[in-house]
Amino acid sequence: MLSGHAHLYQRFTRLYANGKQAPYVVCGAGGFAVTAPMGKLPPAPFTSGDYTLEIDPLIEFGYLTVTTDAKTLTITFKTSTSSTTPPVEKDSVTVDLQKGVVLAGHGAVKPHGGAGKHPGYKPKKKGKG
Repeated sequence: MLSGHAHLYQRFTRLYANGKQAPYVVCGAGGFAVTAPMGKLPPAPFTSGDYTLEIDPLIEFGYLTVTTDAKTLTITFKTSTSSTTPPVEKDSVTVDLQKGVVLAGHGAVKPHGGAGKHPGYKPKKKGKG
């Protein structure tokens, strides 16, 4: 799923009940002004329901490249600070199109059966008040 309205870059992974995964990418980082999210987000990885925020929002101008070989699909986010600076890869995710799972990417998740928790998720311990 690709979306471009928000003026930043974010990537989520959605985990379906059948174990399949889909990356959700928000990339609106080429418009008027890059803008931080309106509300506070917990640091990535953070899971809410069946969505996991894989990386913290990137508040930089940039663009996506999407490549496929009919077996996999790779989405890459790159930034460039000027026309003379080479692009810098900031994030990438690869999906197995036949199995419907995320193969690689910063924060790639594996199917899990818990209560919507990312495999790497560990709740913060409450301190004594």
